[in-house]
Amino acid sequence: MCFCCIQTFQCIGWSQRSNIKGDEPRSLRTPVVNNPQIKLLNSLTLFSVDTSINNVEQASLECLKQWGKFVEKKNMAGVLGQYHFDGILWPTLSHSLRGGSEEMRSYFHDFLPKINGPVRWDQCVFQSISNTHCVWSGTYTFSLTSGQTPARFTYVLNKGEDGEWRVMNHHSSLMPESGQ
Repeated sequence: MCFCCIQTFQCIGWSQRSNIKGDEPRSLRTPVVNNPQIKLLNSLTLFSVDTSINNVEQASLECLKQWGKFVEKKNMAGVLGQYHFDGILWPTLSHSLRGGSEEMRSYFHDFLPKINGPVRWDQCVFQSISNTHCVWSGTYTFSLTSGQTPARFTYVLNKGEDGEWRVMNHHSSLMPESGQ
């Protein structure tokens, strides 16, 4: 399953190293990011790309995919389990910075009941910092009881001594109004 489009892994691995077939119109090709440690992913692909990804990207991606599944299921313990015990959260629908599990729990206590469907990952950019740290940034859309709610995100992930990837820092904010 693909993190970005929740379908297949065909959109993973878009980068300077991508093997985009030359017969597609240039307008359909993925923008190339010059830094090979940064990959731009977009769920609107209409062509095949190289699906090989490194271990840091694949393993950290699994953490975020699980986060999205737990949010959709309104699973508080699962969502909080994706964060480091002293992680930081700038929530989508709150002006208060949350530090640690208990402060995050109070936010998700109010946020999760508003969920009314899957998290749609619209654009995802991966940046490897080391074998144990990485950054994911992009946009996603929440299906809320009030309607579709687009937001932008940045996640900083850390691979712990137990081998599990967890969110150290998560910033999510509503998209600015168009024209601003």
